[in-house]
Parts: sequence; structure tokens; C-alpha cells
Amino acid sequence: MLLTEIKQGDRVRIIDTANVNPIVQQRLVDLDIMEGSVVSVKRILPFRGPIAIEIDGQCIGIRRQEALGIQVERI
Repeated sequence: MLLTEIKQGDRVRIIDTANVNPIVQQRLVDLDIMEGSVVSVKRILPFRGPIAIEIDGQCIGIRRQEALGIQVERI
């Protein structure tokens, strides 16, 4: 399941980021967002806007295009 398919308020575990641009993937790692990380979907903005996720109390916006490359599983 992709990060874009998750509903607002759900908690998910990231299982794969291989389909994300390598530069963006490195930035995600810098923010502690990698395989095995547990994140909460805080807000899904309208009109195909970004998705706000929270990890370790930090809120981060991810463009929908990058979110399409992030595989997750619900927990």
C-alpha cells in the first residue's frame, strides 16, 4: 500500500522507499524517515497537495509525487 492511500490519523510503518528519487530518499533518511520507521498521517491537503506526517514529534510535509513512491503498512 502506498502512503497516498492512507487516511488522515492512521499510523503506518514504512516498508520501502526504493521508488523515491535518490536525493529525496537521502533527505528522508536525514529526517529519520526510512524503512521500519513508524509515522502518523496528520493531514492530507486538498487538490493533490502535500501529505503532512509526524515522526518523533516532528511534523514533515511530503509532496504527493514522493509519497507515491513510499510503501507502507498499517499498524
